[in-house]
Amino acid sequence: MAGDYRRFPRRPEPDFVRRVKEHVSATGEPETLADLFHDKIPKDLDFEILSKINVPQRKRPNGDFAPCPMCVPNKFLDGRLCWFPAMECVALIGHECADKVKSIAAEKAWAREQAERTQQDFLLEHLPRVPAMLTALEELRAVAVIAVDLYRHFRKKAGSVHRDLRHIASTGAQLTVAEKVWDELYGTGPTAFRGSSGQTRSVSFGVLRGTTAVKANFDPTRDIDLARSRIQPLRCEATDDAVLDFILSLDDKGREMAVGFIREAERTFEKALAAIKDFRNFFEADNLKRIDAWGAHEDAFNPVKIEDRRFLGKREVYITGSGSAALLTPDPVLWSFQVRWPS
Repeated sequence: MAGDYRRFPRRPEPDFVRRVKEHVSATGEPETLADLFHDKIPKDLDFEILSKINVPQRKRPNGDFAPCPMCVPNKFLDGRLCWFPAMECVALIGHECADKVKSIAAEKAWAREQAERTQQDFLLEHLPRVPAMLTALEELRAVAVIAVDLYRHFRKKAGSVHRDLRHIASTGAQLTVAEKVWDELYGTGPTAFRGSSGQTRSVSFGVLRGTTAVKANFDPTRDIDLARSRIQPLRCEATDDAVLDFILSLDDKGREMAVGFIREAERTFEKALAAIKDFRNFFEADNLKRIDAWGAHEDAFNPVKIEDRRFLGKREVYITGSGSAALLTPDPVLWSFQVRWPS
């Protein structure tokens, strides 16, 4: 019986592993596959894991467990297809049936192989897209420069308004005013109270949108530039051979870094895109009207006035408050640009 199995002086090819998995999945009987070794295997032998295989119990002849060459019969359902170099054989054993030290070493090697395979598959799919990724980052950067210039002009010229709105954004983004009520009390409870000079009630003008525009700092170009610099060295010819040669030229650390840089580049792109879209929301007409109404209230802490003007096809937003003023001209590109991450 021991002589009937197929000998493997070298590690089996993936096609053999695939056929074993298909047989076990279809029959539930690994013991009927002649290529595998089914006699006794010492527990202290070194082995390499080829695949994790679950035996479907519903397909077992008696609904029992599968026999393990390392243990008593009918031992397992969760198994490991393993190559034993010293015996030049392949066997399906239970996931807890080998010597503990040998098993731990094999599991670590298997985890490394799986990580390497996952990284290689990722790079095979994504490396051909690196040129398109660089183009997407460059196009988004051009829009980000426009947004940052508008942001800086707003913060520099209308600093007091910018600070007041930043405080609003950091405390819930609710545009509210504590309105003084002198003759009668209009409310009870937490929204109305009696002070030393009368009563107040909270008047809401809605939610401040586009809070990115009033952040203490806004400059997505720096992260975009970093992402570009990291994936630029990963650019290679988009042919299968060129991509494969590039992957094989990487050591473990280089492969891990390449995967990380590509993933980080996508996260950077999506984060910058979301920030720019939120930034432009500040300049939507309804949002500017809410801020103007809030700032024009007679009990506003610091009066603010916003004029949203259009003249000869050009849009101007004039913001004044507390001795500062900014004339802003939002570029239509902030609304018209179309940039997507390649997929």
